[in-house]
Amino acid sequence: MGDEATQKEVLNGSYGDLPEMENTVVRVFFSSTFTDMTVDRNYLMKNSVPRIRQYCLKKNLDFQIIDYRWGVRDEASIDHSTNDIVLEEVEICKLMSRGPYFVLFLGDKYGYRSIPREIEANEYKILYRTAMKVGCDTFLMNQWYKRDDNAEPAVFYLLPITDILPNYNNDDPKKSTEREKERREWDSIIEKLTQYLRKAADQAYEENRISKDQRLKYFYSVTEAEATKGIIESDSIRNRVLAYIRNFENINIEDKIAKRFIDLVKDSTAIDQEAKDLRERLKIAKIQPVLLPDETKKDTLYWTQNGVDPEDPDHMEYLINLGKHFEENMIKMVDYTLKRKLKRLESFCGREEILEEIRDRMTTVHGGPDDSDLSQKENGSLESDQIKEIGNDDTLENDIENEPQIDQVSEKQDPYFEEVKSKIALYKERGMIYANGDMDRDVDADPEKNMKLEMIKKCELKEYSHPVILHGESGSGKTSIMAKVAKMSKQWFPGSSVIVRFLGTSANSSSLKDVLCSVLRQILKIINKTLPSFVDLGGDFLYLTQLFESMLNNYDTSQTLVIVLDSVDQLRSHDRAHLMNWLPLKLPTNIHLIVSMLPETNGCLQNIRNRLIIEQQFIEVPVLSMNTSDEVITKICQLKNRRLTKPQRRQLMELFVKCARPLYVKLLVDRAILWRSSTDVKDFKVGPNVQAAIDMFFDYLEKKNGIEVVEKTFGFLSASREGLSHTELEDLLSLDDETLQDTYLYHLPPDPDNIRIPPSVISLLMKDTKDYMAFQKSGGKKVVGWYHRQFIEVARRRYLTGKEGKNMCQLLVDYFRGTWYNKPKPLELYKKKKASYPESKRGVPDQPIYFNSECCNVRKLIELPYQMIKCHLFKDFHDEIACSFEWLYAKCKFVSVSSVIEDLKMALTEMDAAGNIDDVESYNDIKIVKQMLSLGSDSIRKDSSNLALQILGQLGLGNTGSEFMKKLVTETKEWSERCDISLLLPLSQCLPPPDGYIKTMIDAQVWHTGGEYGRDFSRVMHLQEHNNILIVLEAVKDHINDYLSVFDMNDNGSAAFSEKLDVKGTTSVYCPVMNDKFLVLGHDKSDKIFGGGGASGHDQLVKTETFAVVNIPNRSECVAVSDKFVVYSSLTQINVCTIGQNITAMSVTKSVQLEFKPDYLVISPDNQYLVVFSEKSVLVLKMETLETLHTSATEGFSFGSSKLPFHALVHILTTNKMLYRGLGYKEGKFINMLDLATGEKDYSVQHWEHYSPDIVSIHPSEKYFAVGLGSTGVTNGDNDKRWYIHRIADGQQVSECTKEFCGRYGVTCLKLFGTDQIFAVTALKYTTLNEIYIFYAGTLDSPLSEVVPCQSLKGHSMEIMQVILSKNENMLYSASQDCTIRVWDVSRVVNEFFDTYLKTGNQLDAATATEDFRKDMKTFSTTAVKISSDNRSVLVGRSDGHFIVKDLNDGETVYEQNYEIKITHLLMSKSGEEIIIITKMDDIVILDSQSYELKHKLSSKMAVNCAAEANSILVVGKGGMEAKGKVFNIKDGTMVKEFELLYSLSQVAINSSGTKIVSTMFDFPLIVPLINEDETDSAVAMENMMQNNDTMMSGCSAVDISPDDQYAFSSSTDGGIRVVKMSGQYFMRFDQKSSAVAASFSPDSKCIVSCGFKTIYVWSLADGTLSYKLKKHDDFVISLKFDLTGKYLLTSSRDKKLVMWDFRRGISLATFVAHCQLPLVDLSSDAKHLVFVPEDIADIAILRLNKLLTSIVDGTHKLQITPALLGAQAMALSFSSQKMKRRETTGIGCQIM
Repeated sequence: MGDEATQKEVLNGSYGDLPEMENTVVRVFFSSTFTDMTVDRNYLMKNSVPRIRQYCLKKNLDFQIIDYRWGVRDEASIDHSTNDIVLEEVEICKLMSRGPYFVLFLGDKYGYRSIPREIEANEYKILYRTAMKVGCDTFLMNQWYKRDDNAEPAVFYLLPITDILPNYNNDDPKKSTEREKERREWDSIIEKLTQYLRKAADQAYEENRISKDQRLKYFYSVTEAEATKGIIESDSIRNRVLAYIRNFENINIEDKIAKRFIDLVKDSTAIDQEAKDLRERLKIAKIQPVLLPDETKKDTLYWTQNGVDPEDPDHMEYLINLGKHFEENMIKMVDYTLKRKLKRLESFCGREEILEEIRDRMTTVHGGPDDSDLSQKENGSLESDQIKEIGNDDTLENDIENEPQIDQVSEKQDPYFEEVKSKIALYKERGMIYANGDMDRDVDADPEKNMKLEMIKKCELKEYSHPVILHGESGSGKTSIMAKVAKMSKQWFPGSSVIVRFLGTSANSSSLKDVLCSVLRQILKIINKTLPSFVDLGGDFLYLTQLFESMLNNYDTSQTLVIVLDSVDQLRSHDRAHLMNWLPLKLPTNIHLIVSMLPETNGCLQNIRNRLIIEQQFIEVPVLSMNTSDEVITKICQLKNRRLTKPQRRQLMELFVKCARPLYVKLLVDRAILWRSSTDVKDFKVGPNVQAAIDMFFDYLEKKNGIEVVEKTFGFLSASREGLSHTELEDLLSLDDETLQDTYLYHLPPDPDNIRIPPSVISLLMKDTKDYMAFQKSGGKKVVGWYHRQFIEVARRRYLTGKEGKNMCQLLVDYFRGTWYNKPKPLELYKKKKASYPESKRGVPDQPIYFNSECCNVRKLIELPYQMIKCHLFKDFHDEIACSFEWLYAKCKFVSVSSVIEDLKMALTEMDAAGNIDDVESYNDIKIVKQMLSLGSDSIRKDSSNLALQILGQLGLGNTGSEFMKKLVTETKEWSERCDISLLLPLSQCLPPPDGYIKTMIDAQVWHTGGEYGRDFSRVMHLQEHNNILIVLEAVKDHINDYLSVFDMNDNGSAAFSEKLDVKGTTSVYCPVMNDKFLVLGHDKSDKIFGGGGASGHDQLVKTETFAVVNIPNRSECVAVSDKFVVYSSLTQINVCTIGQNITAMSVTKSVQLEFKPDYLVISPDNQYLVVFSEKSVLVLKMETLETLHTSATEGFSFGSSKLPFHALVHILTTNKMLYRGLGYKEGKFINMLDLATGEKDYSVQHWEHYSPDIVSIHPSEKYFAVGLGSTGVTNGDNDKRWYIHRIADGQQVSECTKEFCGRYGVTCLKLFGTDQIFAVTALKYTTLNEIYIFYAGTLDSPLSEVVPCQSLKGHSMEIMQVILSKNENMLYSASQDCTIRVWDVSRVVNEFFDTYLKTGNQLDAATATEDFRKDMKTFSTTAVKISSDNRSVLVGRSDGHFIVKDLNDGETVYEQNYEIKITHLLMSKSGEEIIIITKMDDIVILDSQSYELKHKLSSKMAVNCAAEANSILVVGKGGMEAKGKVFNIKDGTMVKEFELLYSLSQVAINSSGTKIVSTMFDFPLIVPLINEDETDSAVAMENMMQNNDTMMSGCSAVDISPDDQYAFSSSTDGGIRVVKMSGQYFMRFDQKSSAVAASFSPDSKCIVSCGFKTIYVWSLADGTLSYKLKKHDDFVISLKFDLTGKYLLTSSRDKKLVMWDFRRGISLATFVAHCQLPLVDLSSDAKHLVFVPEDIADIAILRLNKLLTSIVDGTHKLQITPALLGAQAMALSFSSQKMKRRETTGIGCQIM
């Protein structure tokens, strides 16, 4: 971006001398005379230009030739503007072209010499008087040159020809005679005018009245003017211009063709000597001196009767050499590529009052003890008791650094490091070796220090500023005001940095995520910092918004920052941008934020008003005043060196009154500056509003540039997705036959084999609209599109409706497909010029997905899908895009996975809208691919190569779908093998299938272990249907506070934003049935106090859209809401508020005092009754007066009602009947129906003697209700937890669920649904299966006596807490203790059930359905896995007792045996000859590893916790306080020994000879000999071992013995790794800050490898130090496995990743991301296969290495990592972009993403 100083200025907001946007077009102007260089130019255009263009495309550049010798419309000749247009184009090429911009062709012809179109008034007067003096006809001069006082300075201009000769260009055949006559007349006139002006100029020059340059402009040719502009007067021509000088020897001037190649005197064969002299002077004196030799090419040809004759061998050789030279130099110049700066004009005037108002609002300081100007406490602010801690925390400052600081020790005293110092001294005193792995202060390895949360901490601001909200109607000038604010901010706040974003003007400025990322990156650049590696700006959007607010909150108070965000309403709806929750409301006083928006569009203004209630921060842009408009007109005229006469200005002001909008004024003035002072404007029409003015502007352009050209250019631009480049527009217009018809009216195409639109056609139109166009980057190309939305609306209305619009979309499809590349597209010219070109091509480029291995055709990826969908080419979209791996991978890699999903979603939406979908297979395939990408989007976003793993893992190699899905899998497999990326490839399906019932999975902290405190886990989420967002209560998400988080279900459940709740202890969130404008936040009603900040039982009412707290008087302990009222209790008082216009602040309209404290309130649907529940009574009040109508009291013992889930037990029907569970111990076992009007009970229902019902669910029809149990225990042996369905009318039972499907502990969820059918969804309590069951209970008219199971939904790994159904009952949402929310396609369940089991005559096959359900129910899980020693098979043990052997290469089962009891352990003997199976009870089965025959069956007679084997000696142990161990010989099946230990045998290892084992006492390693020895010696040995015992009585996570039998260690949850010699001597200890979850010796016995939080520690046994750390995981690393050689390491983590490492080099080779936790993994001894357990998918998943990774493991592919790179700790594979970071004494291994 230019030099460093300029870059710094730009980052700080100095935009006075901006570098231009990096151009992506090479735009070269061809300058020559028209006739003599035709063959030369055409040869280059036909032969060289296509090759250069193809070369440029490979560099993501466009190559464009601008040749004004053809394509200029007659209108430009008539008003004499051709020369001005041409010279302006030369300047545009100079500024726009990336590299070369000008090529000059000079021959023996000087060319056409025109007279000036305008002559400055003073100069004209001199010439006029001089002409009179020398006897010229000044009448002719007076007739054709008129004074224009609107020019500044005044000029005399040459009248358009048709002003005096109206038939000059008349196409009417009847006027042909007049036309020819006037054309001859004009030829005579122009000849005379030229003669008079030259004669007068000569005389005036001789008299020294004009300068030499003034004289020359009447003599020199257009070619010289171009050369002067492009070369002579240019200050940067090196590597940017070329000149070709060609001379003929002995031109025969008698030949008829000679006048085309040399200047002759008119009507003579004499050479025009004046022209010759001027030509030679141009060549010799002007061009050659400024060009280098290699920038000029000279050629001399002999003359032929055809001039340059391609048939002549010598001439052809000249043309070939010309082409080669041109190609080579163009390519050289392109590669050289220069960058320049482009100075832009600025135009802003008036409106100083609104600027001053903005400045005042930006500088207003809020705060203080009495300040309460926000509608709610600011999102994310910290409690007062945290302020001190965070105020002194330099974490953010330490972590956001350019480079990690080495050996930097904090001055703060850290208890952990103080403890480490003490340990160092202690172990040194004991003569032991001690090392700590986290002395480098690697906080990322500290699980208690969540650095991502540290990064978003904020300080409480005592004084703060608010953002300024600028709003106004479209075209009111908001953008110009915002631009002026950006500039003025440097004056208002000296030394400030300014960040400006004009939103919606480009693809990157249309996404809120992209905008916030770019703003954050600019802030980091300003403060010269970088983000830590663990922060991924492109990932979690919710975190991004929090980080944005935190960065502003913690911004250096000594610096001032101004942020200007224009047109936030133009942001896409993604990420809930229009809700405005991402906008910080409290800012430090040194930060000033201003945003602008339309008042009505997308609800932005109303949403921010709901959050920010300080009206003074909102500034409305008023209409332009007359004075301001007058200033605008004056300013623009001054910039254009124009002015207006008083009548003209008056006319403009009268028009302005119709529409006082800046855009309207701009349109007026742009037309007005073309007026001459003599122009009569009385009949000037512009329309009454902006859109009408745009319409008339388009009419003007069509008249000037041609209807077809304007229609198609604007049509293509408006139909494109992200705009079009000039070259793309040129290609598209060249493909359009109608545009070519309109272009070639007066001349034929110069190259009949390659017919193109002249580039000048587009250039002229773009010149006329440049002020209304905006450049942006799309796919690496600089494209153009409309700047203002109203232009887009008008253009689409005019040009994209009906058949024409579809044709343009189709042509866009053809173009980006490359349909017409190198193919003939016949053209028949039939208008004026007649010609046929059946074999002509259009010169459009090929459109491959990749131009080369390094350059992707991103423009195709962006535009083609969009255009295909708009054209309803759904089958083509399916074949070429949705089912093409090459396409999917390219777009995921070079654009984003979100964009691919957006394309697929758009296709499905359009297919649905089109209706009558004939190709169901295509629809289903697109749907599957979309779902597949949605499920794997997070993984793919982090690494696009994961797309292949997702396809293979979700679809499986044996996919049985459509042929195209099989093709997709095949393409994926082939790519995976040949790619240059190391991959772990699944052998079969191991990820949730995309065609399953699950649609989306969301991670959300809905469960917090140990933090239940009265949480109502049945209400943790609410689905807001009208905008399809899911609101979720996340428990103590940051270990301190609860949050309400919003997930956008329109965007695959992406996190939209999160709001921190003011009060701790929020127990539930729900939306009142009758009013979806509010949410009720429940709090614990018990007497618990939560850390001093509890809610103490009161509920809050918040607005659903913004979470703004509704201010209601007093404390709201219980809340009920209807469509008219908000009722709440405060102690024993009931208060009623009427809902009015202001729903964020309410007042009490009536109250009543009760004798008891209410526990629950509910309002009847018709607002007639209010029901109040307390511990022992139910009270029915009349809503209108609050008088008591009925009371029902319970006597005797009561459990208390504060914990009762009233929402699940109380339902008021539309008939004003209330279904509720009774109160008290006895009544609580009944479900009652109460008539609210009479107070009478209609009936009571009881099912259980020992239990009270916990759940009552009403069918949507209100004809049936279900009642169920959620009891957690079994009373008096009663384990009957069936649930029942009753008829509401009379309470009669109509259906029940059999005991088989109800579980032992009841249900957590029970919900009825259906329209004319009855379905139920349930989830069981305390089950290992964690499935959701769907049941069918018959029709409303004919319910089944016993429900029929339909489907079990598998996926959750912990108990389901809540289920909710969408209103259309298509989707089911389930929340689980596994902290995931899953979305299921329940409509598919219903449809498949009926399709499968509903027989002819609507008879249900219930028996078959039930039996199939039983078969589908999951009754087992995989409990043990082990790869065989010979790497041929994998052993699998299951909870149902099945032992299975699968082939490691194909996954096929080769052996299976059922032992009928859970298998807990699987081992291979060290010899590889035996398989050891240990079951849950006490059986130990020894099998032959080859034949699987039983060798021995042993009994341990105890539950086995641990086992180890070596040298045929097997040790098993039962851990605990009194731990027991047994030793067996597996060869003969005998028990060798029994022994006991204290607090031991949770882990065990055995030495290679089988003579010693290692276990622990708590966490301290113990060496236990297995051979018989003296008890005294044994006691002494034990005492010696325990001498330096430093146990912390923490849990042991692993023990191991080194392969060389020298050492043993234990690792523990306190982070310690204690190393002992096999003699028992404790001599070495290593510590890490997090728990050492897993550990192992390396196979060479040189290292111990331990796992902790995100980190793998490699400890050296040679010197007792930490060698280095490996980092790749994002959570605790829970297992590690070495291959036989120790070269390769496999780790798994709670982050669901499997990572394969090159251990010796510390490099991660490949990563596989699973969908579930990975407690069971294994690595084959040759490191070529990995196994893990894919929950709910299969028994086992096998991963193999792809070709590259196999070659790495085999050693045939060497990783080139030099010693120098290792020394610098920056080693990286060629496919890694990450660097190693150096720490204090350790290295961190390279992380390959």
